Amino acid sequence: MKRLVVLAALLAGCASGYDPHAPRTVVVGEAGGAVTVGHGQRLRIELPGVGEHAWRKEQPQTPVVIPQGPPQGDRWMFTPVRSGKETLRFAMAGRTVSYDVTVPEEGGSLAGWLESLFERN
Repeated sequence: MKRLVVLAALLAGCASGYDPHAPRTVVVGEAGGAVTVGHGQRLRIELPGVGEHAWRKEQPQTPVVIPQGPPQGDRWMFTPVRSGKETLRFAMAGRTVSYDVTVPEEGGSLAGWLESLFERN
């Protein structure tokens, strides 16, 4: 019975335009703090600008996530490139926001993979 429920949920997702292969996007706001993003996911940081000021990103020596191009308005998109930890820092008009980013080792259980299918944004 459980298999039938999982199959029905997957079919319903396909019918609604849900793409199970699309990367999950982890979204964080301007508060900063700890965030975990896995391989195959994306990290979106939303930092609203103030007037003419724009956020600048400080480059870490050994990044675990890299930008997916320039920011689009107030959104910065990142992709994991290796496992590990780094601190992303952004500065604007005397204000600094930091994110402690963790990218766990690749791999995991089938249960974790199935759970990630239903957590997509």
